[in-house]
Amino acid sequence: MSALEKQGLQRSYKRLRPFSGSIATAAAAAGVLGIPTARVAKSLAFLVNGRPWLAVLRGDRRLDLRKMADQIGCPRRGIKAASPIDCQQLFGYSPGVLPPGGFLVPVCVLAAAEDGQAANDAGLQLTLDSMCTRLCRWLRCLGVDSEYVGAEVRRAEVPQLAAAATAQGRIFVTRDQKLSARRGTGAVFLLATDDAASQLEELATHFGIRFDEEVVLSRCSKCNAAQFELVEPRERVQGWVPEHVYSRVEEFWQCGRCRKVFWMGPRSQAAIELVGGMLSRMRTQDESPCADFFAEGV
Repeated sequence: MSALEKQGLQRSYKRLRPFSGSIATAAAAAGVLGIPTARVAKSLAFLVNGRPWLAVLRGDRRLDLRKMADQIGCPRRGIKAASPIDCQQLFGYSPGVLPPGGFLVPVCVLAAAEDGQAANDAGLQLTLDSMCTRLCRWLRCLGVDSEYVGAEVRRAEVPQLAAAATAQGRIFVTRDQKLSARRGTGAVFLLATDDAASQLEELATHFGIRFDEEVVLSRCSKCNAAQFELVEPRERVQGWVPEHVYSRVEEFWQCGRCRKVFWMGPRSQAAIELVGGMLSRMRTQDESPCADFFAEGV
């Protein structure tokens, strides 16, 4: 690890804490590592006409055996899941600890192809602690599925909420060191700083969040729903928004869940400082700055 640190690559690896027993599912592995299930590769063992085959796919995906049969040119009835005894005798490993290689006998491996995606468009789901209000708002702005634990929730209830979030395939994000060290809370990501901009950079680096014009402003900043509807006719919002806004803005959008109305308004200095500067370090040369537009709403 010291060699990686000398090259400035200390963020490229993650130190794993020891654990006992096997991790039988991709969701359980994601919980131990504190990463989305989509970033875990799972191995599924099969016998195809009596020969050992292994399918490797993303942790949040299900294998369609009919498509697998078409891919390898085999009738569907010729594919059956390997039993625990098959796994031990043919693959050399017990179910739950099956790697994608290094077997006792030749094994055919079928790997699912995945297109590269930003985390905000690849199933990343977060639940944020009440101490991360500002961070949650800007994650939603980026299109990241981000639920929020309100300040009215008692701290004694938070561990149960973190565990429930993990059960739903979400990562719980917090600054609470005691919570992150507590057993039974599931997938908890501990932020290293109280500064919202630094927190956003930390999550962007760890989960691969970037500025993507196709998903930016796709979620409601109030309720997290991705259900925006163009308000037609425009006159429906008259009286809902300030008159000076109505007279200058041509298009209004409404959240399909909480019914909050949004429009494209002038940039605020806080938005430019927090998200604009942050995303300028995340975006590629082909991506435009996010400071060009921000949604306002009532």
